Amino acid sequence: MFVPISHRTRHPGLSDVTSDRPVSRIDQAWPVVIALAAVIVFIVFLVQGSLLMAAVMALTTVVAAAVLVTLVTGTDWLNWSRRPFPHLRGHR
Repeated sequence: MFVPISHRTRHPGLSDVTSDRPVSRIDQAWPVVIALAAVIVFIVFLVQGSLLMAAVMALTTVVAAAVLVTLVTGTDWLNWSRRPFPHLRGHR
Protein backbone atom coordinates (compact mmCIF):
# COMPACT_ATOMS: atom_id res chain seq x y z
CA MET A 1 0.00 0.00 0.00
CA PHE A 2 1.37 3.40 -0.98
CA VAL A 3 0.89 6.51 1.12
CA PRO A 4 0.15 9.73 -0.80
CA ILE A 5 2.90 12.34 -0.57
CA SER A 6 0.58 14.86 1.08
CA HIS A 7 0.03 12.49 4.04
CA ARG A 8 3.60 11.27 4.38
CA THR A 9 4.62 13.72 7.14
CA ARG A 10 1.53 13.26 9.29
CA HIS A 11 0.60 10.20 11.28
CA PRO A 12 -2.61 10.11 13.35
CA GLY A 13 -0.88 8.57 16.38
CA LEU A 14 2.08 10.95 16.48
CA SER A 15 2.36 14.58 17.41
CA ASP A 16 4.11 17.08 15.16
CA VAL A 17 7.75 16.09 14.66
CA THR A 18 9.15 19.61 15.03
CA SER A 19 7.51 20.26 18.41
CA ASP A 20 9.05 17.22 20.13
CA ARG A 21 12.65 18.32 19.81
CA PRO A 22 14.02 20.57 22.57
CA VAL A 23 16.03 23.67 21.68
CA SER A 24 19.64 23.28 22.78
CA ARG A 25 22.13 25.94 23.83
CA ILE A 26 24.05 25.38 20.59
CA ASP A 27 20.93 26.28 18.58
CA GLN A 28 20.59 29.48 20.60
CA ALA A 29 24.28 30.40 20.21
CA TRP A 30 24.32 30.56 16.40
CA PRO A 31 23.13 34.18 16.14
CA VAL A 32 25.77 35.34 18.63
CA VAL A 33 28.54 33.52 16.76
CA ILE A 34 27.39 34.98 13.43
CA ALA A 35 27.25 38.51 14.83
CA LEU A 36 30.68 38.15 16.44
CA ALA A 37 32.20 36.89 13.19
CA ALA A 38 30.65 39.78 11.26
CA VAL A 39 32.00 42.33 13.74
CA ILE A 40 35.50 40.82 13.60
CA VAL A 41 35.46 40.82 9.79
CA PHE A 42 34.16 44.39 9.76
CA ILE A 43 36.94 45.61 12.06
CA VAL A 44 39.68 43.79 10.16
CA PHE A 45 38.56 45.17 6.79
CA LEU A 46 37.97 48.63 8.25
CA VAL A 47 41.58 48.74 9.45
CA GLN A 48 42.99 47.33 6.20
CA GLY A 49 40.66 48.96 3.69
CA SER A 50 37.74 51.30 3.40
CA LEU A 51 34.40 51.60 5.17
CA LEU A 52 32.53 50.36 2.09
CA MET A 53 34.68 47.25 1.75
CA ALA A 54 34.33 46.52 5.47
CA ALA A 55 30.53 46.80 5.28
CA VAL A 56 30.33 44.58 2.20
CA MET A 57 32.57 41.92 3.71
CA ALA A 58 30.62 41.97 7.01
CA LEU A 59 27.36 41.52 5.08
CA THR A 60 28.94 38.72 3.05
CA THR A 61 30.01 37.04 6.30
CA VAL A 62 26.47 37.21 7.67
CA VAL A 63 24.97 35.74 4.49
CA ALA A 64 27.55 32.95 4.25
CA ALA A 65 27.11 32.06 7.92
CA ALA A 66 23.32 32.02 7.55
CA VAL A 67 23.60 29.64 4.59
CA LEU A 68 25.98 27.43 6.56
CA VAL A 69 23.68 27.37 9.60
CA THR A 70 20.70 26.54 7.39
CA LEU A 71 22.56 23.63 5.80
CA VAL A 72 23.82 22.28 9.13
CA THR A 73 20.51 22.54 10.97
CA GLY A 74 18.55 21.22 7.99
CA THR A 75 20.80 18.20 7.69
CA ASP A 76 20.61 17.61 11.43
CA TRP A 77 16.82 17.90 11.37
CA LEU A 78 16.53 15.42 8.50
CA ASN A 79 18.79 12.92 10.23
CA TRP A 80 16.98 13.36 13.54
CA SER A 81 13.47 13.16 12.10
CA ARG A 82 14.12 9.96 10.16
CA ARG A 83 15.79 8.04 12.97
CA PRO A 84 12.94 7.55 15.47
CA PHE A 85 10.14 7.31 12.88
CA PRO A 86 11.11 4.77 10.23
CA HIS A 87 7.46 4.22 9.30
CA LEU A 88 7.34 7.76 7.87
CA ARG A 89 9.75 6.63 5.13
CA GLY A 90 7.47 3.81 4.02
CA HIS A 91 9.23 0.89 5.78
CA ARG A 92 6.98 -1.54 7.62
